[in-house]
Amino acid sequence: MRTITHNEIQESIDKLNAMSEKDTKSFMKQMSAEQPFIQIYVAAICDRGDFENESGADAFIHLASIIWHSMCAAAGGKIRQVDGDEIERHEKKTTDLYKYAENESEEGFCELAISWMKDYNQRPLLEFVLEALLSPENPGRPTQYDSGLIFIYSKIVIDCLDNAKVQ
Repeated sequence: MRTITHNEIQESIDKLNAMSEKDTKSFMKQMSAEQPFIQIYVAAICDRGDFENESGADAFIHLASIIWHSMCAAAGGKIRQVDGDEIERHEKKTTDLYKYAENESEEGFCELAISWMKDYNQRPLLEFVLEALLSPENPGRPTQYDSGLIFIYSKIVIDCLDNAKVQ
């Protein structure tokens, strides 16, 4: 998929923030129909108790919605449905990458992260996730621990959708 721009991300945020309760339900129903495995993955992450508090789960759901909406808008329509095996492959790949980086010093980890991001196709989207998680203007901001998990889980969702072909 082509790289999503910062403007497209902002347009998705604006559209999602302007939705009524009825529109939000319709949006979630559409996401469930088009990407049930992504929606199940997000729900399972939120339900399994990884997050320290409710704000972590809420933030992940909100960010996953923005990611999906942005990618569909950029694709100009439906994205091929991601399946459970794809999610598992991307989860393993991302987990292995972070396990490799665990032994790095803080300085080494920063250099490694910069090198990963250099050629990342959806860099603006991943940067948006990071900025949203670290923004001091976010009153319901997740804890530092939850933010790390949300970043990893969001990257997995982005990777899955980025590798899916447009229908």
